[in-house]
Amino acid sequence: MVRLFTLFSISWQKWTLLLVLLSIAALWISPVSATPATDWYEKGNSSYFAGQYDEALAAFNKTIELDPNYADAWNGKGNALHRLVRYDEALAAFNKTLELNPNSAGTWTDKGWTFMKLGREDEALKSYNKSLEIDPNSAGTWSEKAFIFSRFDRYEEALKSYNKSLEINPRSIYVWKSKGNTLNTLLRYDEALTAFNKALEIDPNYIDALNDKGVALHELGRDSESLTAYNKALEQNPDFINALENKVCALDALGRYDEALVTSNRALAVNQNSSYAWNYKGNVLYNLSRYDEALTAYNHAMSGRIDSEVWSNRGRALSALGRYTEAVASYDNALTTKPNLTAVEVTTVLEARNIALQKQNLTPQTSAPPVQTSATPIQPHQQTKSALLLYAPIGAIVLTVGIAVWGRRR
Repeated sequence: MVRLFTLFSISWQKWTLLLVLLSIAALWISPVSATPATDWYEKGNSSYFAGQYDEALAAFNKTIELDPNYADAWNGKGNALHRLVRYDEALAAFNKTLELNPNSAGTWTDKGWTFMKLGREDEALKSYNKSLEIDPNSAGTWSEKAFIFSRFDRYEEALKSYNKSLEINPRSIYVWKSKGNTLNTLLRYDEALTAFNKALEIDPNYIDALNDKGVALHELGRDSESLTAYNKALEQNPDFINALENKVCALDALGRYDEALVTSNRALAVNQNSSYAWNYKGNVLYNLSRYDEALTAYNHAMSGRIDSEVWSNRGRALSALGRYTEAVASYDNALTTKPNLTAVEVTTVLEARNIALQKQNLTPQTSAPPVQTSATPIQPHQQTKSALLLYAPIGAIVLTVGIAVWGRRR
């Protein structure tokens, strides 16, 4: 009791002195307050992650004004510029970051991402490799490197990179889906289906995986299951144009032409300039023997997609209409415009071309295989195993046809 009494007997002046000393001690042991540059950097980050890229850029610029050697601010500036589609300026900012911190794996990855947007894939690949030298456990960088390999048609290497990414992060639905697409391109549809199912185990409503799973099933001739996958995707987004377009193919393959026609019109209501929807609608109309309308649809498709498949289908419609000279010209374009036909499809085109030539009492190509009577339009995604054929469709022109890239890299 005596001690307590003594404590309360301290004068108010001594209490004041004690409080001052305690305040000084608190300041001494508290963390150092943020600098103005750090405050601006945090504002930049907040704006960036809120999708406010102009505001983020202004904040990062203010940070750099206060501290020109703030490497993270330069990197943030680069990312903001990238989002604003100012890629050359973004590269300059990333280069400044790397001057200050050459071992920033994230900046090397961001630089690669920007090179990709500029179409400079070789430099992008070098940047990703540099990033992975510094941090070999970046799942995202492995995934982006895989994407570059796909752009170079180096699909086996792409698969290895996707697998490496999945070793690090096996729950990335995007990487599982991308791996599936690569396997589709390699015509390994069963394996592709497994990859899409992995993505859907993690997120059963991932509509891109549902759509791409439908494509793999279509290629395997399992169109009823393919249709189920497209319908599930469309339950979530009735305007999902890729699923609508592909659903047309499934219905067409199942012989449900009226439904296919309705679906193609639905796709065109979503996007009246969809060359895929016009092409697939043309196939349905062809199968309904409505050749004039099919030709009109193919012509619409060519306004946005001039490739071998559309030229070939257009040639068949012209042949069915007895317009053989135009049909031959269309087939020739199919063989020379963009060689994305498979070996079997090339054979089919040459056979159809010879039929048109015979109808005109012209000499067919001697290099063509025996003429068949089938005139079914080439359907999307028809693929075969790797092959290389040489033909001479016009005079002395030599056409080399190799493996086609999977018809719908969507």
